Amino acid sequence: MKHIFKISFQIILLLSFSAVSLSAQTLKEAIKLSDNEQYESAASAFDKLMKSEPINGDNYFYAGENFIGLENADSAKIIFQKGVEIAPENPLNYVGLGALLWYKNDTAAKKFFSKALELSKSKNATVLLKIAEVYIKSDTKNISEAFILLNTAAKKEPKNPEVYILMGDAFLAQANGSQAIVYYEKASALDPNSTKALLRTGQLYGRARNFPLSFEYYQKANAIDSSFAPAYREKAEFYYNAQQVEKAIAQYKKYLQLNKNLSARIRYASFLFLNKQYANAIAEMQEIQKHDSSKVVLYRLLAYSYFETGDYVNGLVNINKFFDRVEKSKVKVLPSDYQYQGKLLSKTGQDSLAILTLTKAIELDSTQIDLYNEIGTLNYKLKKYPQAIAAFEKRIFLRNGGSANDFNALGRAYYYNKEYHKSDSVFAKLIEGKPELPVGYFWRARSNSKLDPETKTFAAKPYYEAYIERAQGDMAKNKKDLIEAYSYMGYYFAATKDYASAKSIYTKALELDPENAAAKAFMASPQGK
Repeated sequence: MKHIFKISFQIILLLSFSAVSLSAQTLKEAIKLSDNEQYESAASAFDKLMKSEPINGDNYFYAGENFIGLENADSAKIIFQKGVEIAPENPLNYVGLGALLWYKNDTAAKKFFSKALELSKSKNATVLLKIAEVYIKSDTKNISEAFILLNTAAKKEPKNPEVYILMGDAFLAQANGSQAIVYYEKASALDPNSTKALLRTGQLYGRARNFPLSFEYYQKANAIDSSFAPAYREKAEFYYNAQQVEKAIAQYKKYLQLNKNLSARIRYASFLFLNKQYANAIAEMQEIQKHDSSKVVLYRLLAYSYFETGDYVNGLVNINKFFDRVEKSKVKVLPSDYQYQGKLLSKTGQDSLAILTLTKAIELDSTQIDLYNEIGTLNYKLKKYPQAIAAFEKRIFLRNGGSANDFNALGRAYYYNKEYHKSDSVFAKLIEGKPELPVGYFWRARSNSKLDPETKTFAAKPYYEAYIERAQGDMAKNKKDLIEAYSYMGYYFAATKDYASAKSIYTKALELDPENAAAKAFMASPQGK
């Protein structure tokens, strides 16, 4: 009975749609509103019917069914019980009470179904169809029993399209699409204006991945009845699967103009998030929570959205609420939940916890290779260089090779872990892959400088020279590292008694850093004058 999940920020009801709900006077019209998933409008219509016809048991049954559509089982139970109390000989409300139990996998439901069949003497097609529908649509299916009931109903009402729609549903539950389409088409032949039959046919073609044809059927349904909400929902899902999120949002807006039930609104909010309309998604979810704060998935979406807007404090509050509540819910924890929690922890200065959390994300999904880079970066920041090295190496290994950024990160981790031979080797790979980048030469120079601590061989010289050649085109960006390179080369030239070159390069160092001690000392010496 449930659909999916997500929401929008401000839904304006169009007069053309609201007029439909206001005109609902009869039970047939109220049922149509419910079938069209206009549950709130239908609830109002059923309420009026129960007041105007208080002893009509059918009013209570369909009102209870509508509450199931609104995902409010408690209210549905109250209504069904009231229907049994007021009209104890009406079989339908026993079906309703049985349905609520069957959805909970409670076999006590059978007693209520048996009571309904007994009261109707198994001759009421509606009773037969409603019990069959429960068996077909619930998680705990009983398709063989459903077929028995449907075949009996077909004998009673052979021209009732609802019989054949449910026949199609039963076959589809058995993954028999070829038989399902036969019965959906039979229902359409009996009632060419059956939007429900068109919807089912469209859904069937969608399952067969014939998406253009499925879309045509949804269009046909809305052409017959522009207030048929399920078709808008399915078109939204069609556009979402086609990665046309803006169009999906537009269709969901139309759906929500007709049906503002919680599942639909949450689904819409997710579309806003996926379309990077984070502020709108947050506003919509906050609006939902004013009415119902129990939905765990909202905390997930809020956390994600707050992160994307840079509000890391609120993001962390919501992801923590999500984890506090998720164990008691049926919501499955996703790798992205730990990923966002880890990022939010890091952004709020809790790097050690962030590492643990990001590691959990990888444990859930080993394909999240990029997270090794984040884990390595956080360990590097905490000066846990061996752990950083392990993470960076893992990423490079799993990618069957690294990028310039990968080698740069790994090389620096080796450098600060005082493994200078390894850092030199890594930066050599960086240079091999990206010879035009200055950074590889600079860090290879540093590594070789550490391997020559007494500056006897001047092993760093060729790399500082190569760095200067590539970096001096952007003095502002590379100022700090150029000062270091100029200072080293100045010392080299002075040590090799090439005083003219030493003076020239120390002059460049002073232009960038007038207080450079080595350069000032040389300039003050006899060789520098």
